[in-house]
Amino acid sequence: MDKEYICGKAFGKHSALVGDHFYMIGDKFTRIDEHALVDANGVFLCNAHSQFARDTILVGNDDRKGKERYILCKEIIDFLLNREGPEDFEKRVEPGIDRL
Repeated sequence: MDKEYICGKAFGKHSALVGDHFYMIGDKFTRIDEHALVDANGVFLCNAHSQFARDTILVGNDDRKGKERYILCKEIIDFLLNREGPEDFEKRVEPGIDRL
């Protein structure tokens, strides 16, 4: 069964066959076999997308909530990476706890 992905972060790709392609947030991709991805126009994107791509650019969209999931995950990761210390943690977590 084909799996759908959504682009969570804009990026460009150069291909010798089709030239430059630019993908924006919200663009959709489909996995057509174990690894190969094509865009909405059927243009081949890659054959073996990396874990980096799955973590930073592509988001599973089988439930049609990929964009919301990407934004929430990005906010959580940014929050955790930008922590200053234990006292800062409480100051920043409590106002946002309802959102999680």
